[in-house]
Amino acid sequence: MPHGVECSTDIQEDSGSAGNIRIIDGLGPFVYKPHELQLYNIPSHPRVCQPNTNIAFIKTHKTGGTSLMQVFQRFGYLRNLSFVLPRQSINQLSPFGIRDRLYFPPTEGSSRPFDILTYHTVYDRAGITKLLSDDVTFVTIIREPMQRLKSAFSFYNLAKMYKIPGPDPLLRFLENPGKYEPTITIDTRNFAHLTRNNIALELGFPVKNLSSVKEEDIRDFVEKISREFDLVMVLEYFDESLVLLRRMLCWDMRDILNFITLNTTVFSTN
Repeated sequence: MPHGVECSTDIQEDSGSAGNIRIIDGLGPFVYKPHELQLYNIPSHPRVCQPNTNIAFIKTHKTGGTSLMQVFQRFGYLRNLSFVLPRQSINQLSPFGIRDRLYFPPTEGSSRPFDILTYHTVYDRAGITKLLSDDVTFVTIIREPMQRLKSAFSFYNLAKMYKIPGPDPLLRFLENPGKYEPTITIDTRNFAHLTRNNIALELGFPVKNLSSVKEEDIRDFVEKISREFDLVMVLEYFDESLVLLRRMLCWDMRDILNFITLNTTVFSTN
């Protein structure tokens, strides 16, 4: 049985409007007309569930993953859950995935090796379920590509690294990326390019297919992620994604509200 206490949704008749239903949960209360319950697929009786404590968060680079990682870490810390911890660098489990010698062993006598994975790694369903469980919930987060590029360019201070002068170094970089990263267009197997968007690779897209990607490969990959992940969050809809996360995991509102947004930068809309 999952750790934690029961959480529930209270459903009752609304005293202010005859026939209406008043629903109280972590976001409520909300009042619905009877026909709206069926329209929005809302249960008409109280729902009781257990908080989900078995989670694999595939943390992608420069997508708001650090802020979301704090949510999972705080949740696990308060419940004495076990985490997959890299032995050295926080990036040690990426880009080559989870390997025995790269993480600390689990505590002896635990019912399952680990409860939560939050650090950077590459999606490997078979390897991750072996560490957590067959019923582990998979979550990841993605971001609009241009905003992700702006974030990477700022975070890694690439204007200084590449010695690009002027008021808009990113624009100058985009005019001729090969000038500053000569191998970026030919070395498709290298994860190290700081400006390259590696989200697909981190979510398990085969590296061998990068040199000759076909439309059907992209379509199949997107369908695979949609099928295998329980939730794909979107940074541009972070608050809305947190609501979906809370409902899916049957968490309390406090579990998602007490977080600090880390490594953030405000960019111009130009």
